[in-house]
Amino acid sequence: MLTNLRLFRPLLHGLEDIQVFSDMEYVSSDGELFFGYRLFPQLDYHYPGSYFIYNYRKVDDWIKSQFTHRNKALGSYTRRYKKALKKLLNVNSISDQQLEQHYIDCWSQHEKDVNRYFSDRNNLIRLDITNADSKSEFIDAIRKLNYQISRDDLPYVGKTKKKATSTSTNSDQQQP
Repeated sequence: MLTNLRLFRPLLHGLEDIQVFSDMEYVSSDGELFFGYRLFPQLDYHYPGSYFIYNYRKVDDWIKSQFTHRNKALGSYTRRYKKALKKLLNVNSISDQQLEQHYIDCWSQHEKDVNRYFSDRNNLIRLDITNADSKSEFIDAIRKLNYQISRDDLPYVGKTKKKATSTSTNSDQQQP
């Protein structure tokens, strides 16, 4: 998607056989950020008739997930994100409190933008990933669009494992 954007092509050029895109975000080890999910107006324009799934949860739970997310190949998401912000803002350091506030601001802005953009459209399906009723409504909505779903629930994939003990309460400290 990023390459297509840079080459002024439709965002999903070359990906026409794929039906669902998710987690359209890239945070590289060298400090590059790309948030494809923020391009929903362009995606809607380039692909009329498409549906968008807005999965969400409480902002505090989302932030906790951001701070604990790790990638086997790239390591800590927080470390990579801080590196990118330092590069973009031309600063020497980003504290955990600053990053948390940045996350809150981004989450709030995205929520506002989604609500505003889709307020008069009918191609948004909302999914509270922490709520069983919301998951059932999501499955019903997907089935009404003629997608085959064999289960009546959604599996919980990618849940952050809870630690046995808490190591520190200093929020300026780098998260593991």
